Amino acid sequence: MATITAQLPAEQGFRTQRLVAYGERRILESGPDGLRLLGAEALFQAAPLAE
Repeated sequence: MATITAQLPAEQGFRTQRLVAYGERRILESGPDGLRLLGAEALFQAAPLAE
């Protein structure tokens, strides 16, 4: 990641942010045949760029 962010300097108008997935939100449907997954969305939170 450091190599990529070094090629996107803030002086040229770039802004970088590291996001880390911490969970998932799911939309389920319950019917006579059981549960069915209709959709899933990853949940992200900001993390430091340098680790």
